[in-house]
Amino acid sequence: MDIECRPENGRIAYYVGGEEPGNRIRTPDINAHTSEVAREKPVRDRITALLRGMMRFGNLVVEGRDITTAVFPDSPARFYLTASAEARARRRQKEETEKGIANQTTDAVKASLLARDAIDSTRAVAPLRKADGAVEIDSSNMTLAEVVEAVLSSLPREWL
Repeated sequence: MDIECRPENGRIAYYVGGEEPGNRIRTPDINAHTSEVAREKPVRDRITALLRGMMRFGNLVVEGRDITTAVFPDSPARFYLTASAEARARRRQKEETEKGIANQTTDAVKASLLARDAIDSTRAVAPLRKADGAVEIDSSNMTLAEVVEAVLSSLPREWL
């Protein structure tokens, strides 16, 4: 599969077969199969190499379930963002509805999230876990602006 990454408008855009997938990768059907594919070592190895290769573009902010444990374990700024299952489900359901991706109930979204957590936490390769030394932020009752502020306030002043 041909995957290309390049900087565009202050972000790293990626293209699969020359096409940007956009919100198609966020659908419930894709989410239902993500953990199954993600536990395959050749897939993980390819994606890890792709992500590490993005360092050629400069300093990055990257999010993902194994970024601080497997992809960039030596990053000087590592955060483990967590939230209650209820808060995560409300956010995901709202995002899916606003983007026109799906119209699931919050309970259905929550069940999907918890199932993926269970699979990702117990997989043999790069399981979901908090990295040693990562700053944990429980965002259950925080706005996005408050999460950003919590992250920024945890960084050394000379980085800002």
